[in-house]
Amino acid sequence: MKQSAGPSAFRLLVELPSLRRDVLGRLVDWRARYGDVIRVPLTRPSLYQLSHPDDIKHVLATNALNYDKGGGLAHADLVLGSGLLTSHEPLHTRQRRIMQPAFHRERITSFVQLMGDVAGERLAAWKDGQVLDVPSEMTRLTLAIIGRAMLGSDLSRGADLVGETLLSCMRYLQGDSVFRLPDWLQPARRRAYRAAVAQIDDLVYGLIAARKAMVERPNDLLTLLLETRLDDGSHVADKQVRDELVTIFLAGHETTANLLTWMFYLLSRHPEVAQRMRNEIESLLGDQPPRAGDLEKLRYTASVIAETLRLYPPVWILARRALEADTLPTGVRIPKGAELVVVVYAVHRNPRYFPDPELFDPDRFSRPAGDGVPAYTYLPFGAGRRGCIGESFARAEAVVLTAMITQRFTLHADRGQHVVPEPLLTLRPRRGLSMRVEVRLR
Repeated sequence: MKQSAGPSAFRLLVELPSLRRDVLGRLVDWRARYGDVIRVPLTRPSLYQLSHPDDIKHVLATNALNYDKGGGLAHADLVLGSGLLTSHEPLHTRQRRIMQPAFHRERITSFVQLMGDVAGERLAAWKDGQVLDVPSEMTRLTLAIIGRAMLGSDLSRGADLVGETLLSCMRYLQGDSVFRLPDWLQPARRRAYRAAVAQIDDLVYGLIAARKAMVERPNDLLTLLLETRLDDGSHVADKQVRDELVTIFLAGHETTANLLTWMFYLLSRHPEVAQRMRNEIESLLGDQPPRAGDLEKLRYTASVIAETLRLYPPVWILARRALEADTLPTGVRIPKGAELVVVVYAVHRNPRYFPDPELFDPDRFSRPAGDGVPAYTYLPFGAGRRGCIGESFARAEAVVLTAMITQRFTLHADRGQHVVPEPLLTLRPRRGLSMRVEVRLR
């Protein structure tokens, strides 16, 4: 049986300060130093960092029923409850089946017009020379879209409150690194977390009550959940509806907002890529917003988005816990109860699959299918049984917003601004990102 490599307990203790300062860099370094399966003697049983695509496929897809959710999400019951992101089998499969109609291809196509309308309203307020807090502005955009599409409500007015509330939750759940501190070492964050969850509950239960009072209900996810009947003929309980909405609410806006933030930061650093993308958008769309049929034609734009997701995957880590002992395809034995992490950020920087991995090169995703990226080495939306149910929605939204912003504006980041990723449940700029708006003359 193959043995896994990794830092010794003593070496881990020596490296702990640097690990806390730069967990992403350290985990990338570990993959390069120790290989595809890394045993980290931090917990009992040990934690394992997986990087080989065969092992990743095994844990996320082939033998997924043996691996439950782990990491920060294992502590997310107060905010996410038993929503789709955190639920266990067999509930997870039933939930996914109930919610799948809200994300069918036909529904996504119908949302493109809504996405363009919302973007047009928000972008009309941007002014030449204005300095934007880009993460906050992208959050307002994506909150407005997910609110209207899935909940029938415009949530952008409370975006600042919602953003701070969700940030409090993420900082508590993930801590400052992949290695989360116990509750007794972070009492202030625990209190802030509970207060944030109370605010989220007030908002979501208010939406549920208002929808129940309607005689004619819009055809969206909230109505779908309220009108679904379970096998015993009962309706989905309000608490379960709340859990699903909060999950979609968080996953449906935070990941796309972070993607757009990182993409426009990268484009400001690579004007030649920005110009090539702008040329494609203008040649295909002119100054018109994209329609559903245009999305697949914007191929280089999609490649820019894909490469951004490689360098800064919003969900940078996937964590699982082994329910029973198992042997990975690479031959490493995993004991029952062991925590496993797929550090997507590190997998995406493996030079074996992505030559010159720190280079921003959208053409990686423009090559013929035969030269494409191997399966389970590119995981911006997860994979397997728990792959993101909203991936098609997020990709369509990203293309629409990218095209409409690019048609109207150029965003400039200050060269002296030090931007580093903060590894919470999602990957966001640690101290925010300010960019200056330049209105493009037509």
